[in-house]
Parts: sequence; C-alpha cells; structure tokens
Amino acid sequence: MPPGPEVKEAIAGKGESSTYEARDTLSGPEDEALFDYYATSQLATVDAATGAVAAIGQPAVIGEVDAAPDGRHVLVETLARPYSYVTTWNRFAREVAVLDLTDGRTRTIAQLPVADRVPVRGVPTGPRSHGWRANQPATLVWAEALDGGDWKVEVPARDRLVSLTAPFTARPKEIARLKQRYAGLDFFAGGGRALAHEYDANRNWRTTTLVDVDRPDGERRVLWDLSTDELYADPGSPQYRRLANGAWVLREEGGALFLAGGGATPQGNRPFLDRYELATGKTRRLFRSAPEAFESFVGFAGGDTSKLLTWHQSPIDPPNLYLRTLGDAVAAPVQGRGRGRLHVSRGHPLPGSDAGSARGEKAPGDLQAQGRRGPVVHPVHAAGLL
Repeated sequence: MPPGPEVKEAIAGKGESSTYEARDTLSGPEDEALFDYYATSQLATVDAATGAVAAIGQPAVIGEVDAAPDGRHVLVETLARPYSYVTTWNRFAREVAVLDLTDGRTRTIAQLPVADRVPVRGVPTGPRSHGWRANQPATLVWAEALDGGDWKVEVPARDRLVSLTAPFTARPKEIARLKQRYAGLDFFAGGGRALAHEYDANRNWRTTTLVDVDRPDGERRVLWDLSTDELYADPGSPQYRRLANGAWVLREEGGALFLAGGGATPQGNRPFLDRYELATGKTRRLFRSAPEAFESFVGFAGGDTSKLLTWHQSPIDPPNLYLRTLGDAVAAPVQGRGRGRLHVSRGHPLPGSDAGSARGEKAPGDLQAQGRRGPVVHPVHAAGLL
C-alpha cells in the first residue's frame, strides 16, 4: 500500500527542461522506494592480497566513486532527496565530497540542487564534471559554466576550469577559461601541460588546445579545430599510458603523441596509427589497414612503441590479434593462423582536428577505469551482493 498521497510541487519562475518520452523517470513514492533499493550501495575497501572487505561509512545512494592517484582520497557523489519526477537520476540533487581512507573523514566540495531546469543541450550551473588530475597525488579539477549553461547565450568564454588540492580547505583556483563547452582534460606525465577539449553545439565543432594549467596566463596553442562531422579529416584519438599509481596520462615520446583513428574514406574505413610532433604539428603515418582487410590498432606491446598489437580480419581471414613490428613487411598473429602485411608510410600528415577524448563530461566520463595502489575501492550493494 502506498505510504501516502503523491505530492508534486510547482516552483515559481520559468526555465527550460528536457523531456524524456523515451526514458522512464520516477513517477511516485513506489518508484522512489524501488530506486532507493536498487541504487543504495555500501562503499568498501577490498584488500587485494587477502580479499578482506571493510565497509566505509553507511549505505547511501552513490552516484559515482573515483579514487585519487595517491590511493588515499576518494571522490564520492551521493544523491540526495527529494527526487525529481521531471528529470533522470544523473540530474538529481547530490553532494560531492572527498573521503580520506586513512581516517574515514569527508570534506564536502559541493552541494548541488536538482538540475531540472537545464536548457536543451545545456549543462547545469555550478560545479560539474569533477575528476582527479592524473599527474598529481590528490588534486581535483572541475568545470563551471559562465553562460548559465545555455548554448544560446553569447559570452567570451562558456566554461572555466578550477582546481583544488588536498587537504581541500583552500579556495579553488581558476586554471583555464574555455571559449566553448568543456569536454575533457588529458594530462601529460609531468608538469601542467594538458590537452583541453572543447565542444561547440551551435556548430557541431570540436577544438583541442595545448594548455599549461600551472600557468593559466601562459601561451595556448590550438592543435585541432574542425567539425565533428568531418570524419575524413579526423586525426584520431591520443593514446595513453598508465603511471605506477594507476592513473592514465598521454603517451609522449620524444616530444610526440600517438594518434589512432578509424581512417574514414569514401571506400570505407582504414584504421591508422600516426605519430604527431607537438613542436611542428607534423604527422607521420606509422600504420594503416590494407584496403582488402580491416585491421585496427589495439595498443602497444608494453613500453616498446615499435611493437603494435592489431586486430585483423578480412573476407577470408577470421578475426585475429596480431603482433606487429614497425619496419617489418610481414608479422605473425599472436594466436592461431592468419596473414597480413604491415603498411608503413612516412611524410603523410593529416589535416588537424580534435583528438576526440571528451571524458571530462563523464563521460565520462567520463572517462576511465584506473588501477590504484593500496586497497581497491568498490561499491557493494546494501544487501551484500558484490
């Protein structure tokens, strides 16, 4: 039997809101109870050596958990009531806090209201897209809209990026302003250099800029700037490597990045791997799929960038994983049988464009299973299901 009458409140004022004809939203107290049951989790640490599980705090409706590179601090987003019947859970009210695993204390970073009046294709106002700076032990980075979250408003900069370092008691520091909407930040292994990704929904445009977040007023350089529909000119996405602390950073070698892409052509996709020189902007083709097959770059074999893993298939060859060596005419598959040739060309730069990371929006995300030192943080269902 329902616990009571269904109450809906209309708040004074006006504003836009997306509709969800194709997606279910909560519609009453029974839905709220079901949502709580299925979404409630218990934060816990798991000892990788013994498998011992230790609960942290009380069960809650946890929206996101992200451990810092230092293995000590954990970013936790907890959803808060009252729930909205207008929007989906990712825009419910929430508390963003940092948990210290050494003493169990939390530091609140932001308390965000329900975002049910966000312009179509817009973003909520206030702090959003929280994430850890990959090349520092415990530094948070997030974005804040400067245009009210509305694409239709004309402003010199739509977003600003701020950072806050442990113990998270100081005032957040602005590290960059972006002309368009924030779409991710990829750090190099050391220093403040990073690739800042932006997206312009009005033009379907993406831009990637080389910035130094430690010198906000320093020189910035646009690396790629093109339409998201310009598939033939897509330079590919930057490749990454994992640091000892488990965080992912851009794979840089001798002042160059590696870009892997789908290689769209009028005759079909021919995946590729390029080496992009940061100083000159020149690109050198390292690998390209043969036209009679479909072969895509999977990753490097360890730390040796001369050895590639590729996924190869053709009308007569079943899918197989190959180990390729740059410069070799023929390479053997890692397992089973198959044939193929390594196609290497030099001096063929591609038109510049965005690397297409876009993980800051969580993405998402954005963007991002990362191994950690020390205990592994894992949400456990309150009923005890792992």
